[in-house]
Amino acid sequence: MDLNILQQLMDEKVPPQHAFSTEEYASRLNKLRTSMAKARIDVVLLSSPESQCWLHGYQARWYRTGSTTEWPPVNFTAVHVDEDSLIVFDTADHARLIAFTSIATDVRHPTSDDPSLKSVHGFILNELASNGWLSGTWGLEKWSPRQNAATTEHLESALRGQVTVLDVSVMMRDLQRIKSDAEIRVIREASRILDAGYAHLLSNNLRQDMTEIEVWAELELAMARAGGETAGLHDTISRTRNYCHAFSSTRRIGHGQLLADPCGVKHRYHANTARQFYLGEPPKDLMEASDVAAGAVDVLRNVAKPGISFATVSAQLREYYQSFGLWKLRDWIGGYQLGIAFPPDWVGEFNWNVELDEHDKYVEHGLVTNFESFVGGAGHIDTVVFLNGGVEVLSETPRRLLVVGG
Repeated sequence: MDLNILQQLMDEKVPPQHAFSTEEYASRLNKLRTSMAKARIDVVLLSSPESQCWLHGYQARWYRTGSTTEWPPVNFTAVHVDEDSLIVFDTADHARLIAFTSIATDVRHPTSDDPSLKSVHGFILNELASNGWLSGTWGLEKWSPRQNAATTEHLESALRGQVTVLDVSVMMRDLQRIKSDAEIRVIREASRILDAGYAHLLSNNLRQDMTEIEVWAELELAMARAGGETAGLHDTISRTRNYCHAFSSTRRIGHGQLLADPCGVKHRYHANTARQFYLGEPPKDLMEASDVAAGAVDVLRNVAKPGISFATVSAQLREYYQSFGLWKLRDWIGGYQLGIAFPPDWVGEFNWNVELDEHDKYVEHGLVTNFESFVGGAGHIDTVVFLNGGVEVLSETPRRLLVVGG
């Protein structure tokens, strides 16, 4: 056994893959520090993968979320309101992984062999104390599932009497709500990837003898070949909208309706496009309902201008569906914030609901949400970008009922 060769293999490095420029990340850090100053927060200790990825690019598939209690979560990013830098904490075995995706240069790993929660939190707090950061008001992300109740309570207990703790979950999500030009370009690419998946299914790759999970696999393969990544939620294939939150199953799809509800993903940015297929000859009423659901996009385009409240947008959409007599046959209609997402979710903080008069929510340039339009058993989901020049609907896959073998 040649130990030199083995050592070379162990030391092998790959070029970093940074999603954005250093200037883009610097702009995000400045936005965060401005928000911290406004909220009078001295330090944030970020734990959500989304916030850390947004701030400096870090991506991983394992954050010790729900594994053995003997291996508690170690990953955090610390930012001080007065410092033009950040500190990343993680296990030593993630050193190369951090450098692969993150622009962070100050990365610190626990040096003790003791993996306990007390040791991990003690190390982090000692490091930040040595920087003079263990004072004032701290912000934690309490809505992130990456730090469960036990670990959050332990951290807060360790901080008690030294700092005041606030929840900054909504603040961090709000910072990610309005997208930069660079982010919008990436989301457009994610949508292109998803359209490639749909094109593959429509090119004689969808048959009644297939199972839901086989259709799912065909879609995932096509998106992977187009440059896609895994999504924050399972990209489901289901018989109808009633099962849209189910895992794709081993049930054969057979004749009738089939709903695909996936996201295209690039650099962890998600674009959600759902389409409804029909294998065989579809009923006339379903085809007509599908056309009505699709036509709602034109209403959105005409009404949703920056500065307009979502109360106004929703009122116009309600009037549109009512004009066809389908409002009473609706599913949920509205949208939610899209962007960076990791399992177990891709649903962002901001949302708008056509059933509500939301006068406190406004259309803004750079806001990206999906738009779910389902009435009469038919419908679609599209990703829309609200811009000063109008609403941009990203997918080029037709919004009508997609008939296969009819």
